[in-house]
Amino acid sequence: MKNKNDIIELIDGIDFTQKICEEIVAVINERTTLYLKEKQYYLLENIAVNLCHFYEAIEDIFTRIARIVDGRLPSSRNFHQALLE
Repeated sequence: MKNKNDIIELIDGIDFTQKICEEIVAVINERTTLYLKEKQYYLLENIAVNLCHFYEAIEDIFTRIARIVDGRLPSSRNFHQALLE
């Protein structure tokens, strides 16, 4: 584990990312409601893009945690799976 300042930076980064996730979820909910009402298929693509952004934001949190707690990121070919584990 790193020093106190690294932990504070990690928490600040997670807090910032959490706010982004909340905004993304709000957009997904709005677009899903609109899609169910209007059946406009471009909205499905928009929902998928926002889900991708949500996943990337969560992955950013895990990346920050790995750097602070483990001192490094996974280096395997299945980086994303290793990061989640």
